Amino acid sequence: MPLDDKFTVTAKYAILGSRRRSGRPIPRVRFLVAHDTGNAGASADAHARNYRNNPNPPPGQVSSAHLFVDDEAIVETVPALTAAPEQAFHVRDSRPLDNQLYGVDANVGAIGVEYCFGGSIDAAAAYERYVWVLAALCDEFGLDPSRDIVSHQLLDPDRRTDPDDGLGRSGRSYARLLVDVPRVFRDSGGTAGQIGAGRIVPGAYKTSVSLILRSTPARSGDRLDVLPPGTDVTVTTIVEGEAVNGNPDWCELPGGFVWSGGLRAP
Repeated sequence: MPLDDKFTVTAKYAILGSRRRSGRPIPRVRFLVAHDTGNAGASADAHARNYRNNPNPPPGQVSSAHLFVDDEAIVETVPALTAAPEQAFHVRDSRPLDNQLYGVDANVGAIGVEYCFGGSIDAAAAYERYVWVLAALCDEFGLDPSRDIVSHQLLDPDRRTDPDDGLGRSGRSYARLLVDVPRVFRDSGGTAGQIGAGRIVPGAYKTSVSLILRSTPARSGDRLDVLPPGTDVTVTTIVEGEAVNGNPDWCELPGGFVWSGGLRAP
């Protein structure tokens, strides 16, 4: 296991060849999606049992995730850490932002991790495991723990509120999660150079999403222009501004500022 082996990941796989688990490999794990289950009081083991007992829900109702985390266990239902990673269906394919930010559908290139909350689940213990397994995944797949974790809510804002809702009901927040994962990654023996490895530096880039050019490095800044995806830009300076998905780096361009998360090397 990666990092300091503080916790154990238990494999209770969904049935291979079912709608929950196709067996298709992930060619390259590019990022992580943070979820909560939306089922207050339901344990990680209960979700694993549901996958096995209900392997083929109607096509329009299929969902799956790689890992479920509660106060007692980290349960893997689709291979991610205990075996070669396979694809799961945890974000709608029709959502465009995962492709724009990371160049791939979440269901093809991301690991989905579900936070269990509510009822008799001890929030502090569940959160500790949740943070650790996200850090462990970053270590295992060479991801930047400060840049390569995204919430389901950010990818599908019209329908989803996770993990913000589950964390909030547990007295925690997604913003705190994005601070705690790099800290645990570093303190548990992760490669220090991976933290911030995805940061933008001055130079030539293209916009990967529609970016608003603003007068200041914050979403409250005056709107000066809209740069569509694929626009060539030259970054002159990196400045600290409003954190968007935990990333406070904004880029100064000739004429204004844009959030760095929406830029990619040409």
